[in-house]
Amino acid sequence: MNALLGLLLGLLLGLLTASVLAAEPLRPPDRPASLTTTVQKSDDPVQKPHTRPAPDTPHGAPRTTAHQPPTSLPPDTLPTPKPVTPSHGGAFLDAPPIPATFSAAPPATPPWEPKEVLLASPDLVSARRMQKQLTRSGFRLLRRYRLPALGLFLSTFRTPADMSAPQAVRSLRQRFPHLPVSINHRYQPLGAPPEPPSPPSVDEPPARCTSRITLGLLDGAVHTAHPALRGRDIRVVSLLRPGETPGGTGHATALASLLMGDGTHGGLALLPRARLVNAAVYRQRGETVDASAEAVLRGLDRLARHGARIMLMSLGGPPNPLLHLAVRRLHGEGLLLVAAAGNDGPTGQAVYPAAWPEVIAVTAVDRLGHAYEQATRGDYLELAALGIQLRAAWPPNGTRRVSGTSYAVPFIAAALTAQLARGLSAAQARRTLQQKARDLGDAGRDPIFGYGMIAPSPCNKPDKS
Repeated sequence: MNALLGLLLGLLLGLLTASVLAAEPLRPPDRPASLTTTVQKSDDPVQKPHTRPAPDTPHGAPRTTAHQPPTSLPPDTLPTPKPVTPSHGGAFLDAPPIPATFSAAPPATPPWEPKEVLLASPDLVSARRMQKQLTRSGFRLLRRYRLPALGLFLSTFRTPADMSAPQAVRSLRQRFPHLPVSINHRYQPLGAPPEPPSPPSVDEPPARCTSRITLGLLDGAVHTAHPALRGRDIRVVSLLRPGETPGGTGHATALASLLMGDGTHGGLALLPRARLVNAAVYRQRGETVDASAEAVLRGLDRLARHGARIMLMSLGGPPNPLLHLAVRRLHGEGLLLVAAAGNDGPTGQAVYPAAWPEVIAVTAVDRLGHAYEQATRGDYLELAALGIQLRAAWPPNGTRRVSGTSYAVPFIAAALTAQLARGLSAAQARRTLQQKARDLGDAGRDPIFGYGMIAPSPCNKPDKS
């Protein structure tokens, strides 16, 4: 009996073992069992590349998301997980890890306002007529401004849902070849990051100029409470829209201090008795400081309405036809426009508004006449001035050593003021500086120094600290 029970028990154990082995899948001996849990089917929608153009990338430029699998991942290698970050407008849900052998760089941020276009009209009737036509095509009016000094009505439209800003401009120009329409470009300051604070110096008293000229500064908002600017005639006018964060205050304050600082708490006293109207157009967007073409146009109009005879524009960006239209009109009214030439290096592309012929493009040099190594070069350069390692005021009440073509602009503005004070016209003042400039490069005008350097005069004597 015992033998019979043992035989039956052995048969039962054998049957259980066979059923377990039959239920377990076979794996290759060199393939880890854990890998089977990470394999996705090839038709999994999460794994398909997304090639629809971004809202404001040029039509037809593919954008690949981080979900796209590698094309050459070895079949027996396990992807190394990386953190998955939310995309703009939502978060990934159960997104797969990004393989270590693949990285999809996000598209560069376009230098314009997403899904916005600008339209210039000579009067309100024309603006409303075009609004009706654009509304029927899916555009939506966002904002409208009357710019009396420019003789324009500026309308900002949102593009249709399926149309990017570049596509919208191309479409409108095809339908209306003579319509003044453009992308709402972005413009940035043209000054290098400041050096650490420097101690104040009183080695040299500030120059004392008597001119009461009105100057216009298109930049961030000047920190008028800085000790270097105490008692100066500065009016700040903000052109930011509700909800936008002011930016570029340090850049603007440094420029103002070079124009009319006290020479003790930072900056110079190039034109200490001038009246400065500051159109604050820069906003802070994360780590980026920029201004839209819409804000720049409104700023130019405001400066002209306040009587600015010289406008300082230490900003740069792409060419914008509406901005050029405004520049031509201001130039035709006898205003002097001075702009930084750019800091994109010797091989950088021309920046605007400096590259337009109506504008005086200024580059930076040191006190020995050496060119600023980061300055953009080109045939549009007109004059050079000090713009390297200048001690300028910096918010809230300190100083910085600043460099860049931005900081050379105040010197040219001061030199132009001296010529206007002699009774010269704007065109005569400009030609005089071209003739008086100290030639630093090749004979005549060249793409590094323009006509040459404007030497410091009693109204723009450099701080020797």
